[in-house]
Amino acid sequence: MATGPSSSFLDAIGQSILDSASSIDAHIDASALIDRISGDAEASSSAHRARQFALAELKALAKRAPGAVVATEGAVVAILRVVEKLSPRGDEEIEDDNVESLQEALECLGCLMDDGTSKVGKGEVKEDTSRAQLVAELIVKHSENGKQLLRLLCVSETSTQYDAMVLLQKIYQRLPEPVNSAILADPRSLGHLMHVLQSSPIDYVRNESLGLLLLITAGNADIQTIVTVQGFIETIFSILEDEDLTAGGKVARDLLQCLINVVGNATCQKYLRETNGAASIVSAISMAVTGKSEEEDDEYEKREGEHRWSCLSMLVDASLALAQSDQAEANRLALVKAGALELLQHLADPMAEVPQLRLVQLFEALEPCPQAAERLQSFARRRAPLLFDLVAVLLGPVTPLTLRNALGRVLCRCIARHSSLQSFFCSSLGPELQEEPNEATPAGRLVVDLLEVAARGGGASPEALWFALQLLLATLIGNASVQSACMAMPVSIPSDAGPAETFQELLFRAFSAMARTVAAHDEAEPDMTRPNEAASLVGFLKLVLYWLANCPSVLSNFAMSPVMIPVVMDLTAFSCAAAFYTVQVQGLACLVMGACIMSEREAAEDSMTLISQRIGIETFQQKVECLWRSEALQRPARSLGDFRWFNGHYRQFVRGHQRAVQRRMVQLYVSQGSNFR
Repeated sequence: MATGPSSSFLDAIGQSILDSASSIDAHIDASALIDRISGDAEASSSAHRARQFALAELKALAKRAPGAVVATEGAVVAILRVVEKLSPRGDEEIEDDNVESLQEALECLGCLMDDGTSKVGKGEVKEDTSRAQLVAELIVKHSENGKQLLRLLCVSETSTQYDAMVLLQKIYQRLPEPVNSAILADPRSLGHLMHVLQSSPIDYVRNESLGLLLLITAGNADIQTIVTVQGFIETIFSILEDEDLTAGGKVARDLLQCLINVVGNATCQKYLRETNGAASIVSAISMAVTGKSEEEDDEYEKREGEHRWSCLSMLVDASLALAQSDQAEANRLALVKAGALELLQHLADPMAEVPQLRLVQLFEALEPCPQAAERLQSFARRRAPLLFDLVAVLLGPVTPLTLRNALGRVLCRCIARHSSLQSFFCSSLGPELQEEPNEATPAGRLVVDLLEVAARGGGASPEALWFALQLLLATLIGNASVQSACMAMPVSIPSDAGPAETFQELLFRAFSAMARTVAAHDEAEPDMTRPNEAASLVGFLKLVLYWLANCPSVLSNFAMSPVMIPVVMDLTAFSCAAAFYTVQVQGLACLVMGACIMSEREAAEDSMTLISQRIGIETFQQKVECLWRSEALQRPARSLGDFRWFNGHYRQFVRGHQRAVQRRMVQLYVSQGSNFR
């Protein structure tokens, strides 16, 4: 007997009838209760109890059928009149007989503002916010934009404070502007709210005050300024001292979101700088990175994947907001002076990818500050400069590639930006006369060690070697004195009385050895997201090309070298199964030979002759143009943790050098054209 569909239809009709009847009953009950609480109550204990009972019943009905209560004419207004009647006047306290009734009324209004839900299909829920919006509008209209509720923040009765703050948050989420106006019209309400946050011994009351402050500080600059001068920032960090930042709990996250809200305000930024707020931020970041959990190990490991680094990310977001604002220069200086760069030493600690990249992002925001360069090379607070530690992480054997990519990009940018840091890095290339045990190896010596391994014919980590070459390139960029100094910079102490090997000689020797090594291997399917031996050759060519194009003395030595010119000429015809490396190596090698054409006339003509005889002028131009059009040069990876072959500065340099070589070739062709056919 198939009765399924008919039974379902009848059940639906029956349920609809029951719902309608229940709604009618609720409406009748609500009308009766509203009449009871709206009547002129006598000032007797029995009258107080009757009103309290009626409010309690109305609250229960509001939980069960809020729509029926709201639909009852004058219901919300009647409840608001009860709140007004029971609220204290001025600095008075709530009468003991009115406390419970006032709380019932506030809780009833809160129930009416809870979003209703109605089932619209299997597994589907549709939220109805129109009722909550209507109640919010009525409350705002009949309570002076919420001023009556704000006055309840000054009472000493904590449960009433709590209920008022809960209700205010629900109103603010729907009608923020009227509440903002009420707060600014009576700034004492903010003082009362701040007092609750700063002094309430009851956590749930304090947390509700924090929730309300989180809302009202999100977008109103005047409110942000008022709470800041009332000690909001200091209060945030004071409470954070009792919170486990490594747990990423809700209270800690709300506090930090409040901090993010106010640090975007120019006045608050100035206040933060003048009250040592930058030091508090740095201290909190340090705690978020290194703080130990009091939980059991298994629970700690669970948090590791869920909330372990949420507070660190929010603290870094606050720092970035400071470092990227209109007052960025002053804010960066404050953060650097507070020791923000010293946080980078934690990159050497075992850590997940998220905090590593967040710390590097902080470094990226601070590196334009001139004092950042001073801190990186300072011996004052540390046994060795921070730069040495960062380079050790960058070139270390177990550093994840994502961290190498991010740290290498920011560190190279910082070195290239600050000439004092370039000179310092250059000086660290020289050998130490006496090495002290347990001292950090100078940054330049780490690079020299890799070059020496490469010069012996291999064995150097391709990743470490690539980033070492990028560091050297950053050291040379735009600094003529460093470019010249590197030529004669000794990098070894000879065991005999002979001359020491210079940096230029070591670099050329390593370059030649790498060219031979790569020629002996054929990279069929390269991973374009990480360096290999062929990538190291690209790194050498980038460095040599820039140095030759910008330092005439080095160019003269290179162009007249009986060793280096044949190496580069062979690379102009380099070929392997990986088309990418073929384009990159050939194009860069051609530009290196183009640099030789820019040298003294005899060497220039010899280089031009080699090009015309070995590959041809037209083919030379085609190889350079292929390099210029390559995606690696034209569209560098943007994400901080992605591997990048070139940056925008090097792209501009390639274009300028390409055009200069073309002009020089035309000049030589016009004057000695018959020799180059």
